[in-house]
Amino acid sequence: MATLSRPTRGEVLAFGLEAWGEREATRERLGVVAHQPWLYPELTCSENLRFFGTMFKLDRLNERVVTTLERVGLGDRQDSPASTLSRGLLQRLNLARAVIHGPDVLLLDEPDTGLDAAGREVLERIVQEQVADGGSVVLTTHAIELALRLATRVVVVANGAITVDASRASLTHGEIDLAIRGLALGEVS
Repeated sequence: MATLSRPTRGEVLAFGLEAWGEREATRERLGVVAHQPWLYPELTCSENLRFFGTMFKLDRLNERVVTTLERVGLGDRQDSPASTLSRGLLQRLNLARAVIHGPDVLLLDEPDTGLDAAGREVLERIVQEQVADGGSVVLTTHAIELALRLATRVVVVANGAITVDASRASLTHGEIDLAIRGLALGEVS
């Protein structure tokens, strides 16, 4: 869906668009946090966000940069080069890059990687705000407790098969235990 790789078959429809064939229009509506942060280490935090904001042709860009950096707890690091940030702070900047344009959908792949407790709180708040604002979030994680706290729907894949697919509210204790045991055994992917 993120249009990061060419499909070998089939198609992905997102927002009424064929995602690969209409990559630019699809990407405008997505915010993506993947394993690769897609940040420029020599640029400062604010320069990174201005660069990506320019790509999205954002209005009031400087204001949005400041607001977004504050939102992820990096307001005091706006002039710091990305290369000087710890892994956790870099992940916060990565999250800021993903949300600066107000996407309809956030695709978050292991977004808690490297985050400390304060960083996880930032992540959780951003996910909750995204949903409260009418957006959607697709979160992939091995941190099942995080998923169970944030999700409205939970899908667990173990050994290449879906073992749980249910609304969070309807999950039984047995399904939760299965999800957690799958995580502990390294079977959840």
